[in-house]
Amino acid sequence: MSRHRVLAISRERDQLRRIVQALTDTGAEVDAILSTELIGSGQIGHRYVFIDIGNARQGEDLEFVLKNSSEQTHVAIITDDAPLGEFTNLLSDVRVNHIISREELEHGVYVTAQKLLSGDIFGIERYLPEGTDIHYVR
Repeated sequence: MSRHRVLAISRERDQLRRIVQALTDTGAEVDAILSTELIGSGQIGHRYVFIDIGNARQGEDLEFVLKNSSEQTHVAIITDDAPLGEFTNLLSDVRVNHIISREELEHGVYVTAQKLLSGDIFGIERYLPEGTDIHYVR
């Protein structure tokens, strides 16, 4: 499986289209599905998975992805806003390393994919609007 091959999952066709477009803009090759039911019972071979779970309470597809992917898989979750406790729960699996707000869908998916696919993982500047003052303190 190519390092730049990404799996996109969303039960909403329009959301899936938007996710795929943002991923394609980074140069990724995208496999897109509307439901994990279309995968069957096999192992997920993608290193990167972007999954839209709607709100944090809709976790069936996420559970399937985590159960059927390797320890090296990076999972980025796209979700509506939720209480901090729900976000913390989503991040409890080490493979889940990004949560993207649906409000920032295209930008969040693009920046996250670009970061993961390039290996340039440091810095928060790319997530913030241009011109935002950033101060680092040691």
